[in-house]
Amino acid sequence: MWCCVGTGMENHSKYGHFIYTHTGKDTLYVNLFTASRLVNKKFCVTQTTNYPYTPSTTLTIDKSGRYTISVRHPWWTGAGYRVLVNGREYPIASQITEGKSSYVNLSRKWKRGDKIIVDIPMSLRMEACPNYTDYVSFEYGPVLLGAQTTAMDARDARETGLEIEKLQNEYAGDGRMDHSLGAVGKGLSLISAPMLIGNPKEALHRITPVDPSKLTFSIDVSRDDTLAANYHWCRLQLRPFSTIHHARYMCYWYCQTPQGYAQSDMAQNEAARQALEARTLDFVATGEQQSEAGHEYQYSDNSHSGSFRNEFYRDAPQDGFIQYSLFNKSAQRENLSVLCRFTTIDAGRKAELQIDGVKVCDIDIPRQVQGSQDGFFNIEVPVPASLLVDKKGKVKSKIAVRLSANRGTLCPGFYYLRLLKR
Repeated sequence: MWCCVGTGMENHSKYGHFIYTHTGKDTLYVNLFTASRLVNKKFCVTQTTNYPYTPSTTLTIDKSGRYTISVRHPWWTGAGYRVLVNGREYPIASQITEGKSSYVNLSRKWKRGDKIIVDIPMSLRMEACPNYTDYVSFEYGPVLLGAQTTAMDARDARETGLEIEKLQNEYAGDGRMDHSLGAVGKGLSLISAPMLIGNPKEALHRITPVDPSKLTFSIDVSRDDTLAANYHWCRLQLRPFSTIHHARYMCYWYCQTPQGYAQSDMAQNEAARQALEARTLDFVATGEQQSEAGHEYQYSDNSHSGSFRNEFYRDAPQDGFIQYSLFNKSAQRENLSVLCRFTTIDAGRKAELQIDGVKVCDIDIPRQVQGSQDGFFNIEVPVPASLLVDKKGKVKSKIAVRLSANRGTLCPGFYYLRLLKR
């Protein structure tokens, strides 16, 4: 992610400025646990650590003198935080409070070769998002944990069992806004993401350690609630977010009880989608070659296909048309309808909907539709029973649905077409 057209990136190069700070010649502050060496006229210290992969750091004094070394006590560390000077535990109980940030002051005459070992125990915790507590993150000490949800390449897919997705436009050009327009991935619905459906108070119990030396964990994201029909996630690996590259990932998890999820807008939209799928007898993914070919497509010259807000469409010019065959495989002779999907971005476009050459309704795309999502809306039109049978009274195996532009307007973009049971 970019901040202010990339200007925030310089901050990462400045972390080294604040590993150590000092007040004159009296106090040296150790702010960050980073392998490093400080040399100036007063202080000379070497810090050795593999933090955060090991919960400790060692400071070796390389210049003698009387001064204070003030070592950071992070708020997230546990009761086992301690400081040892030359192997002996330093009394710090009066200087720290668990859950509160502070510094531990070590005042003495230091000799070259003195060693300070700081134990900084870490633990796994769950943090709710401010003002949106249905979403949580997991942290280990100061480290945000994420889970990769797609594979980077074939090897990664074999090792993780995840599906490969080649992410588009990962790298920006050198222009002022080159990071922006090209960095658009395929939009996915919220319900396609892994979720934590169950008792939120037990969410941490879903996580088990895998390799503490790499800060990797396994998280159980399976669910068995009544709305989990198309849910396929089972178990994912949590690891430091900073180690995930070239893949989709999860950092903020929807965490709710089955009852709470069932009452959410997200679940109700999914329930409506499942109900629609249950009614669907045939479906045309307009603008997609294979689906169109399987439904005996016909359209006028200069018809065009494309995508808008991650949905494919087919449209046509003035006086143009789009036609598909819908197959009535269940041989129903009544109580059927066709469902057409449009968007308000085509406001002002008008068309006539025909079934087997008979006009069944007029289509007039408005500027606003109550209940539309991102401008998309559906129009359901009953199919007259007379159009479902031939002249001999036999049920037709298919019907031809045609959308014809009114004179003077373009044909509305057709985003999908369904044959439904009513």
